[in-house]
Amino acid sequence: MNRRVIYRQSKCSPESRLQWIDPITGLFHLGMNALMLLFQTHLGNSKTDSVSLNKWISVLDWSRGDLWSNDKENVKDYRACDALFGTIVDGYIMAELRRVRGFGNTEEHLEGMKNRGVEMKVVIETLANKLTSFDSVDAERKKGDEQRDVPHENITLFLHHGLLMRNFTMACRDRDSGHMVISLRYFAVWFQDSRLHNYARETLHLIACLDEYWSPRYKQWWMDNCLVNPSGKAGGFMACNYLSEYVVREAKAMFPNNANEETLRYHRETISPHIFFFIAVREKMMEQTEALMFGSHSSIVDNSTDVRVVANFLLRRGLCEYTPGRGSDETEAKDLYSTGLEKLGAGKCIADYKLKLTVAGNVGDGDEGEGEISGELQGIRHGIGGV
Repeated sequence: MNRRVIYRQSKCSPESRLQWIDPITGLFHLGMNALMLLFQTHLGNSKTDSVSLNKWISVLDWSRGDLWSNDKENVKDYRACDALFGTIVDGYIMAELRRVRGFGNTEEHLEGMKNRGVEMKVVIETLANKLTSFDSVDAERKKGDEQRDVPHENITLFLHHGLLMRNFTMACRDRDSGHMVISLRYFAVWFQDSRLHNYARETLHLIACLDEYWSPRYKQWWMDNCLVNPSGKAGGFMACNYLSEYVVREAKAMFPNNANEETLRYHRETISPHIFFFIAVREKMMEQTEALMFGSHSSIVDNSTDVRVVANFLLRRGLCEYTPGRGSDETEAKDLYSTGLEKLGAGKCIADYKLKLTVAGNVGDGDEGEGEISGELQGIRHGIGGV
């Protein structure tokens, strides 16, 4: 939408051409599409696979129809899918820690963590070092089938992807934009060999802006303002477009039943701009009436039961142990990091991106005029560092 506006302003006077605007992807929708990509990667088959999302949906007795849209191959309920993904990651980590330390059950494991904290720290650091070797699965897959363990490879990939996704989510929540950008760099690689071509291009553009195009002052400004905290509470930061989605949801909730031209105009021009004012009024009324205040954050659902089910399932079947020759008939989860690097190494992704920066025909929807330097590139060259 921003690029379309820039194109339509291109014939205006220089001060009105919006050349100082450099449209980039919203972080909230970027995270949503990264999660959708991970679901597509790990969905698998519940009948033939030892570990896959379909398998865990069946084991944990979740409703697949509430999570995943078959016709569009898309995430249907983002919060539910995010909760399921996080639960499985927790289960995998608990299973791995129990396997390494030889704990027989979850209670023994938790007690051991309290009584042997220093020792557990060493185990956790060892596991962390293992999971940051992002080329380990690619090396395993280059071996012969008799030496491979497909379920173990899928578990390792799931932890690679899930922990990076968690790093992104927690960094956004706590306003750690530096850690958030680290995850963005891996997302940029993941998207290159996917069908999400817009996000493959947009993540490349964002990384290029952060590393090359933006001035140090403008980069710092973006790092300081890409996340906002409307509640003022610790852990209450969110992406700007996440906040916009919240405002839209609240505005829709107050949509009048007797909609006509007059009521729609009143709702659009008077009600919608006052969303945050209404929140402040509600909080003030609760304070003055001494009503119970439980905060504006929803309670986190306790997932410990499902986490234990996942960990026990893995340990009973020995899936955390490397077993050569196992699972040759199972679905291989895609190694997004390795395949994305191959795409980047081929050079076409970057060549297409560089072409897009210099040809104005790609600024809007792809059907506008050609032959001029894009407003996007002009903004980068002429005003992007002036903030």
